[in-house]
Amino acid sequence: MPRRILVVRVDRVGDLVTATPLLRALKTHIADAHITTLVTPYAAPVLANSPFVDDVWTDDPDGADRGQDAFWRQVRRVREGRFDTALVVMARTRWVSMVRLGRVPHRIASTWRPANTLWGFRSVPHHRTRDGRHESDYALDLARAMGFQIPAGEFHPEVFVSDAETRAARATLGAAGITRPPVAVHPLSAGSAPNLPLGTYREIATQIAARGHPVVVTGSASEAPALAPVFEGVEGVANLAGRFNLRGLIALLRECACFVGGSTGPMHLAAAAGTPVAALFCRYPAVHPRRWGPLGVPSRVVTVPSGSCARCDGRTNAPCALPGLEAEPVVVAALELLPPAS
Repeated sequence: MPRRILVVRVDRVGDLVTATPLLRALKTHIADAHITTLVTPYAAPVLANSPFVDDVWTDDPDGADRGQDAFWRQVRRVREGRFDTALVVMARTRWVSMVRLGRVPHRIASTWRPANTLWGFRSVPHHRTRDGRHESDYALDLARAMGFQIPAGEFHPEVFVSDAETRAARATLGAAGITRPPVAVHPLSAGSAPNLPLGTYREIATQIAARGHPVVVTGSASEAPALAPVFEGVEGVANLAGRFNLRGLIALLRECACFVGGSTGPMHLAAAAGTPVAALFCRYPAVHPRRWGPLGVPSRVVTVPSGSCARCDGRTNAPCALPGLEAEPVVVAALELLPPAS
C-alpha cells in the first residue's frame, strides 16, 4: 500500500480546487499516507488548513523555477522525498519528466501523451471535451487507477478556513456596514473564462441590492482600479476589491449568502467554501458547466441563449463574451438561492 504520495497539479486556482476531492479520497482510503502536493505558488494558499495534505511544495516554471538549474533542483527535491507513488493530474512534459527523474517507482498520469509512455507512466485516458464529466471526477480517476472504488459524486471540492481568518473576514464586513451575509459579485476573470461586460455586472449588483440584499464586489488588487469607477456610488453595494489576499478571499466567500460570477477560480472557491453559486457559462465543450460547474452546493448555471453565440454553438473558436445574456436572468438565478430579504 502506498505510503508517500506526490500529487502534481501545477495550474491555476480553480484547477487546483477541482483536484481537492482527490486529496480527501487518498486520505480516506490510506489513512496513514503522507501526501505532498506540487502546485503553483499563486494557488498554494488554496490548500492551507487542509487536513488531507501534509506538505505543499511549489513549482514556478515561469519565475523562480525557470531554467535547467532550477528544474534539476526540483528533480533532486522529488528524489529526496522518497515517494513511492506520484499522481500527475494534468500531464505536461515538465512534470512527468520531473517525477520520472525523481525516481518515483509508481507513476500515474491523466490523459495519454507520448511523454507519459516515454517516461514509464500508467496513463488514464481522458477525452475531456467529449466525455461530459466534471474536472474533479477526472482527478479522482487517478485514485481509481490505484484500485480504489470511488463512485461519482462521493467527494466534492473543499477549502478550509481558520477561526482567525473567519474573524478577520467578519470584521471587514462589519467595517463596511454589512451585518448579514452578503451576495458576492465577482466581475473579472483575468481572461480565464467567458465573461459579461462590467456594466452588466453593475446592473446585476444594483438589482440584487434593490431587492434588499447586501452586495460586496470582489476582485484582486490589480483589478481594483477597473472596478472602482463602475461600482462607485451604487447604493447597497460595497466594493471590497483589492482588500484581500487569496486566503482572505476564501474566508470572505465563506461568509456570503451567494456568489455571482463567471467560471473562475473564485467561483470554485465559493462552492468549495460551501456558498451557493450563480455561475455564468458558455456552452462550448472546453468550458462547459458539465466540466467546470460548481459542485457540492446549491447552484444555478446561467448560459447564453441558444443561437446567440457562434462559439457556444460550435460554429467558431472565437472568444465568447456571453452575448445575449442580460442582467435579469442572472439576478433571478441569484435570488432563487437566497433567503427572503429582511
